[in-house]
Amino acid sequence: ADGKRVLVIRYDPFSDGSVRPDVFIWDYEHDDVQRVTRYAAIVSADPTPDGNAAIGVQCLWGSCGLVRIDLQTGDVATIVAGASNVTYYRPRVSPDGRFIAVAVQRDGRWRTELISIDGSNRRTVGPDDGVERYDAAFLPDGSGLVVTSEAGGIPNIEVIDLATGATQSLTRVTGAATAPEPASDGSVYFLRTHAKGLDLARVSANSNAGAVVRLDAVQVPAA
Repeated sequence: ADGKRVLVIRYDPFSDGSVRPDVFIWDYEHDDVQRVTRYAAIVSADPTPDGNAAIGVQCLWGSCGLVRIDLQTGDVATIVAGASNVTYYRPRVSPDGRFIAVAVQRDGRWRTELISIDGSNRRTVGPDDGVERYDAAFLPDGSGLVVTSEAGGIPNIEVIDLATGATQSLTRVTGAATAPEPASDGSVYFLRTHAKGLDLARVSANSNAGAVVRLDAVQVPAA
Protein backbone atom coordinates (compact mmCIF):
# COMPACT_ATOMS: atom_id res chain seq x y z
CA ALA A 1 0.00 0.00 0.00
CA ASP A 2 2.95 2.39 0.44
CA GLY A 3 3.66 2.16 -3.30
CA LYS A 4 7.36 1.65 -2.62
CA ARG A 5 7.55 -2.13 -2.38
CA VAL A 6 6.25 -4.94 -4.58
CA LEU A 7 5.42 -8.53 -3.80
CA VAL A 8 7.14 -10.79 -6.34
CA ILE A 9 7.34 -14.53 -6.92
CA ARG A 10 10.82 -15.96 -7.46
CA TYR A 11 11.73 -19.56 -8.23
CA ASP A 12 14.51 -20.69 -5.89
CA PRO A 13 16.58 -23.82 -6.58
CA PHE A 14 17.04 -26.86 -4.39
CA SER A 15 20.46 -28.51 -4.22
CA ASP A 16 19.33 -31.08 -6.82
CA GLY A 17 18.56 -28.35 -9.36
CA SER A 18 14.76 -28.43 -9.03
CA VAL A 19 13.01 -25.15 -8.19
CA ARG A 20 10.08 -24.00 -6.08
CA PRO A 21 8.36 -20.57 -6.07
CA ASP A 22 8.43 -18.30 -3.02
CA VAL A 23 7.29 -14.82 -2.02
CA PHE A 24 9.81 -11.98 -1.88
CA ILE A 25 9.43 -8.25 -1.22
CA TRP A 26 11.19 -6.02 -3.74
CA ASP A 27 12.08 -2.53 -2.49
CA TYR A 28 12.79 -1.00 -5.88
CA GLU A 29 13.79 2.40 -4.48
CA HIS A 30 16.70 0.86 -2.56
CA ASP A 31 17.37 -2.06 -4.94
CA ASP A 32 16.73 -4.58 -2.16
CA VAL A 33 14.96 -7.95 -2.17
CA GLN A 34 13.77 -9.56 1.09
CA ARG A 35 12.73 -13.20 1.29
CA VAL A 36 9.37 -13.91 2.96
CA THR A 37 8.64 -17.65 2.52
CA ARG A 38 11.04 -20.56 2.17
CA TYR A 39 10.22 -23.38 -0.26
CA ALA A 40 6.49 -22.80 0.34
CA ALA A 41 5.43 -23.25 -3.31
CA ILE A 42 3.52 -19.94 -3.48
CA VAL A 43 2.68 -19.24 -7.13
CA SER A 44 0.86 -15.92 -6.63
CA ALA A 45 0.14 -13.48 -3.79
CA ASP A 46 -1.66 -10.20 -3.13
CA PRO A 47 -1.03 -8.02 -0.04
CA THR A 48 -3.72 -7.03 2.44
CA PRO A 49 -4.29 -3.25 2.78
CA ASP A 50 -2.48 -3.10 6.15
CA GLY A 51 0.66 -4.63 4.61
CA ASN A 52 0.97 -7.28 7.33
CA ALA A 53 -0.12 -10.29 5.29
CA ALA A 54 -0.79 -11.53 1.79
CA ILE A 55 -3.37 -13.90 0.34
CA GLY A 56 -1.77 -16.39 -2.02
CA VAL A 57 -2.10 -19.67 -3.86
CA GLN A 58 0.05 -22.57 -2.70
CA CYS A 59 0.52 -25.46 -5.13
CA LEU A 60 1.83 -28.64 -3.49
CA TRP A 61 1.51 -32.30 -4.49
CA GLY A 62 -0.81 -31.57 -7.41
CA SER A 63 -3.23 -29.37 -5.46
CA CYS A 64 -3.53 -25.55 -5.41
CA GLY A 65 -5.21 -24.00 -2.35
CA LEU A 66 -5.80 -20.53 -0.94
CA VAL A 67 -3.45 -19.47 1.90
CA ARG A 68 -2.64 -16.54 4.17
CA ILE A 69 1.02 -15.51 4.35
CA ASP A 70 2.41 -13.54 7.29
CA LEU A 71 4.76 -11.04 5.64
CA GLN A 72 6.76 -10.59 8.84
CA THR A 73 7.39 -14.23 9.75
CA GLY A 74 6.76 -16.06 6.47
CA ASP A 75 4.26 -18.39 8.14
CA VAL A 76 1.68 -19.89 5.77
CA ALA A 77 -1.85 -20.90 6.89
CA THR A 78 -4.49 -22.59 4.73
CA ILE A 79 -7.71 -20.63 4.13
CA VAL A 80 -9.37 -22.99 1.65
CA ALA A 81 -7.71 -26.23 0.58
CA GLY A 82 -7.50 -27.25 -3.05
CA ALA A 83 -8.34 -30.72 -4.35
CA SER A 84 -7.74 -32.93 -7.35
CA ASN A 85 -10.76 -31.37 -9.09
CA VAL A 86 -10.66 -27.89 -7.46
CA THR A 87 -7.92 -25.36 -8.23
CA TYR A 88 -7.52 -21.76 -7.02
CA TYR A 89 -5.76 -19.06 -9.05
CA ARG A 90 -4.69 -15.40 -8.75
CA PRO A 91 -6.37 -14.05 -5.59
CA ARG A 92 -6.96 -10.35 -5.01
CA VAL A 93 -7.84 -8.67 -1.69
CA SER A 94 -10.62 -6.07 -1.54
CA PRO A 95 -9.70 -2.43 -0.75
CA ASP A 96 -11.26 -2.75 2.72
CA GLY A 97 -9.44 -6.02 3.42
CA ARG A 98 -12.65 -7.98 4.09
CA PHE A 99 -12.93 -10.13 0.98
CA ILE A 100 -10.91 -12.16 -1.51
CA ALA A 101 -11.75 -12.45 -5.19
CA VAL A 102 -10.26 -15.57 -6.71
CA ALA A 103 -10.63 -17.77 -9.77
CA VAL A 104 -11.73 -21.32 -9.01
CA GLN A 105 -11.69 -24.21 -11.44
CA ARG A 106 -14.14 -26.98 -10.56
CA ASP A 107 -14.34 -30.02 -12.79
CA GLY A 108 -12.69 -28.18 -15.66
CA ARG A 109 -14.62 -24.88 -15.57
CA TRP A 110 -13.23 -21.54 -14.34
CA ARG A 111 -15.48 -19.19 -12.35
CA THR A 112 -14.84 -16.26 -10.02
CA GLU A 113 -15.70 -16.49 -6.33
CA LEU A 114 -15.93 -13.92 -3.56
CA ILE A 115 -14.75 -15.25 -0.19
CA SER A 116 -14.53 -13.60 3.23
CA ILE A 117 -10.96 -13.04 4.34
CA ASP A 118 -11.27 -15.93 6.84
CA GLY A 119 -12.51 -18.36 4.19
CA SER A 120 -16.22 -18.20 5.05
CA ASN A 121 -19.26 -16.88 3.13
CA ARG A 122 -18.21 -18.03 -0.31
CA ARG A 123 -20.28 -17.14 -3.37
CA THR A 124 -19.87 -17.18 -7.13
CA VAL A 125 -20.08 -13.77 -8.82
CA GLY A 126 -21.31 -12.99 -12.30
CA PRO A 127 -24.11 -14.58 -14.31
CA ASP A 128 -24.49 -18.35 -14.46
CA ASP A 129 -24.32 -18.38 -18.27
CA GLY A 130 -21.69 -21.06 -18.82
CA VAL A 131 -18.96 -18.48 -19.54
CA GLU A 132 -15.53 -18.94 -17.95
CA ARG A 133 -14.43 -15.91 -15.90
CA TYR A 134 -11.09 -15.53 -14.10
CA ASP A 135 -8.23 -13.01 -13.45
CA ALA A 136 -10.46 -11.06 -11.04
CA ALA A 137 -9.33 -7.76 -9.47
CA PHE A 138 -11.28 -5.22 -7.41
CA LEU A 139 -12.17 -1.76 -8.65
CA PRO A 140 -10.66 0.89 -6.34
CA ASP A 141 -14.01 1.58 -4.62
CA GLY A 142 -14.72 -2.15 -4.13
CA SER A 143 -18.05 -1.95 -5.99
CA GLY A 144 -17.10 -4.37 -8.73
CA LEU A 145 -14.54 -6.68 -10.25
CA VAL A 146 -12.69 -6.59 -13.52
CA VAL A 147 -12.24 -10.09 -14.92
CA THR A 148 -11.16 -11.94 -18.02
CA SER A 149 -14.32 -13.27 -19.64
CA GLU A 150 -14.49 -15.82 -22.45
CA ALA A 151 -17.96 -14.83 -23.60
CA GLY A 152 -18.03 -15.36 -27.33
CA GLY A 153 -15.02 -17.66 -27.18
CA ILE A 154 -12.35 -14.91 -27.03
CA PRO A 155 -10.84 -13.63 -23.75
CA ASN A 156 -11.89 -10.02 -23.15
CA ILE A 157 -11.94 -7.68 -20.15
CA GLU A 158 -15.28 -7.36 -18.40
CA VAL A 159 -16.63 -5.57 -15.31
CA ILE A 160 -18.96 -7.35 -12.88
CA ASP A 161 -21.12 -5.20 -10.60
CA LEU A 162 -21.05 -6.94 -7.21
CA ALA A 163 -24.42 -5.55 -6.14
CA THR A 164 -26.39 -6.61 -9.21
CA GLY A 165 -24.22 -9.21 -10.94
CA ALA A 166 -24.52 -7.27 -14.19
CA THR A 167 -21.60 -7.37 -16.63
CA GLN A 168 -20.15 -4.88 -19.11
CA SER A 169 -17.40 -5.53 -21.64
CA LEU A 170 -14.47 -3.10 -21.64
CA THR A 171 -12.63 -4.57 -24.63
CA ARG A 172 -13.61 -6.12 -27.95
CA VAL A 173 -10.58 -7.88 -29.39
CA THR A 174 -10.07 -10.90 -31.64
CA GLY A 175 -6.74 -11.96 -30.07
CA ALA A 176 -7.02 -11.96 -26.27
CA ALA A 177 -7.19 -9.42 -23.44
CA THR A 178 -6.19 -10.85 -20.05
CA ALA A 179 -4.79 -10.12 -16.55
CA PRO A 180 -6.67 -6.86 -15.80
CA GLU A 181 -5.51 -4.60 -12.95
CA PRO A 182 -7.46 -1.40 -12.10
CA ALA A 183 -5.64 1.82 -11.21
CA SER A 184 -6.79 4.68 -8.97
CA ASP A 185 -7.12 7.04 -11.96
CA GLY A 186 -9.97 4.99 -13.47
CA SER A 187 -7.80 3.04 -15.91
CA VAL A 188 -7.64 -0.74 -16.20
CA TYR A 189 -4.29 -2.11 -17.34
CA PHE A 190 -4.22 -5.47 -19.10
CA LEU A 191 -2.19 -7.71 -21.39
CA ARG A 192 -3.18 -7.79 -25.04
CA THR A 193 -2.19 -10.81 -27.12
CA HIS A 194 -1.40 -10.57 -30.82
CA ALA A 195 0.73 -12.35 -33.40
CA LYS A 196 4.01 -10.93 -32.04
CA GLY A 197 3.37 -11.58 -28.36
CA LEU A 198 1.98 -9.56 -25.42
CA ASP A 199 1.52 -5.78 -25.17
CA LEU A 200 0.68 -3.79 -22.04
CA ALA A 201 -2.49 -1.82 -22.73
CA ARG A 202 -5.09 0.15 -20.83
CA VAL A 203 -8.75 1.05 -21.09
CA SER A 204 -11.12 3.16 -19.02
CA ALA A 205 -13.09 1.27 -16.37
CA ASN A 206 -16.16 3.15 -17.65
CA SER A 207 -15.76 1.99 -21.25
CA ASN A 208 -18.53 0.08 -22.97
CA ALA A 209 -17.25 -2.04 -25.83
CA GLY A 210 -20.70 -3.34 -26.67
CA ALA A 211 -21.22 -6.93 -27.76
CA VAL A 212 -18.05 -9.01 -27.85
CA VAL A 213 -16.80 -10.59 -31.06
CA ARG A 214 -18.16 -14.12 -31.25
CA LEU A 215 -16.45 -17.02 -32.93
CA ASP A 216 -18.76 -18.77 -35.37
CA ALA A 217 -18.31 -22.53 -35.09
CA VAL A 218 -18.62 -22.80 -38.87
CA GLN A 219 -15.99 -20.16 -39.61
CA VAL A 220 -13.43 -20.70 -36.83
CA PRO A 221 -10.71 -19.44 -36.66
CA ALA A 222 -12.08 -16.54 -38.71
CA ALA A 223 -13.96 -13.90 -36.68
